[in-house]
Amino acid sequence: MKTKSLHILTCLLLMLLTGCRNEEPVGESQPEERMVNVSLGITTRADDVNTSDIPDVLYLWIFDGDDDSCLSFTQLDNPQFSGVDIQGNPVQTVDVQLLTTNGTQLKFYVVLNNVTDEDGSPVQFDASTSLASLENLQFTLDTYGSDNKVPMSGTADLTIESTSNDYLVEVPAERAVAKLELFVTKNTPGSNLQITGITLSNNPETGILFSKEDFTPQIDGESSVSLIDNGIEINASLNEADAPGSDDLHLFEGDGSKLQKITLTNPYLLENPWGDEDIHLDDGSTSIMDSRYYITLNYTLGGSPVSKKIYLTKIERNTLNKVFIRIKETVFDIEVSCVVTDWEDIEHEVQLSDKGTFEIGIPNIRQFQWDSKNYVATQYGEGAGAADRYATLTLRMTIPKGVKWQAHLDNPDFEFVGESDGVGVGENPQTPEEGVVTLRIRPVHTYTENERRTANLFVTLGTKPNEHALFITDADQQQKLCSDNGTEIRIIQVSSAEGDQIWTANP
Repeated sequence: MKTKSLHILTCLLLMLLTGCRNEEPVGESQPEERMVNVSLGITTRADDVNTSDIPDVLYLWIFDGDDDSCLSFTQLDNPQFSGVDIQGNPVQTVDVQLLTTNGTQLKFYVVLNNVTDEDGSPVQFDASTSLASLENLQFTLDTYGSDNKVPMSGTADLTIESTSNDYLVEVPAERAVAKLELFVTKNTPGSNLQITGITLSNNPETGILFSKEDFTPQIDGESSVSLIDNGIEINASLNEADAPGSDDLHLFEGDGSKLQKITLTNPYLLENPWGDEDIHLDDGSTSIMDSRYYITLNYTLGGSPVSKKIYLTKIERNTLNKVFIRIKETVFDIEVSCVVTDWEDIEHEVQLSDKGTFEIGIPNIRQFQWDSKNYVATQYGEGAGAADRYATLTLRMTIPKGVKWQAHLDNPDFEFVGESDGVGVGENPQTPEEGVVTLRIRPVHTYTENERRTANLFVTLGTKPNEHALFITDADQQQKLCSDNGTEIRIIQVSSAEGDQIWTANP
């Protein structure tokens, strides 16, 4: 009896177990959770990041792309941004471990520095901050200690895959505001020019922290903001012989005797979508009726008071907006122009120019005469000692500061060798160790008997690749460098025997 009862219980148990297994359809098992490592590189475009001028705080959220829930939150006070990426941008690394599943979509949101909300109160960021609130967060303009203290934001996405447990993610952060720089000059050095007031009108009430195409700010059209505290005497002067038109004014940025930079009480701007790509001076016939920014410039020239209204371009986030003003002897004669660049290109912006002041060194320049003309000699060679017979000179542009220049060879049978690719940027004349570019020029091929290969070395400034800049102004240097007009240097390939005569017999 006991044996029979045990057999029945065993059969019932097997039936129950079989039924449990059949209740779970094949393929509907829950995804397996696993730990993944995410190393984030938070990159900024902030210039000159150092220990005394860094963002105050970094906030990082990681959201689940399916339900927007917050999977991780990190607050890092006084981030150091001690690393750099391949483009030289400062990087702050953050390492995070997440328990997640294959196929999960992750959304990364970063905020640098604190912001104030629409009521002027500090925004409290923490793990409870939702994705929707970040995407729609509006903030008010504040006064910031430096360019690296302004609000910045950035986003990135990542999909977790079954093939990896380790991920590298770059989150580029850009400034959520723009910057205004103002330069003023007069036409003649003897005139008495005093700036008595500068105000900015049509200021947006708020900006949006994360870029959003459909965001339209409310404009405060009733009040103006003063951009200077006190009157300013203008001592800089720039005549029409040096800068014929308003579009030439920016070429002299960095020369304080030509253009005077105005210190503004708050140089930062919220985005304002109204406006076009150009700046406009209200001469009485302007019919601008939209809500674009405008500056009211009040000044006296020879004691006579004048007021001018200048409409700015459309203002976008993370842009540097430079306004150049020249006030002429006639009180109602004023010229304005502007240059708008990405904010990160402050020191390396490409400007239109055909003028520049260069310092030239000639560490290895030897002349060779051919066809009744003098050329700078260079000899093909590789390995140790070969560079001793490469034509070599150094160039450094001092004016205009911040403008890119580039050296060119008009024959592909010659090339620049070494670390330099022939590109430089105008540097401050008080720092002579900076901005020097060494040009080493060699032939690409071995010397061919009875075939003379020649080239011209020339320099362009800014974005005028077909205009040869005047970069050799000294007559003696023009002669030493085999240049007829200061815009080109003649280069010639010599044979080994000719090289021996040039560099050995006549050291």
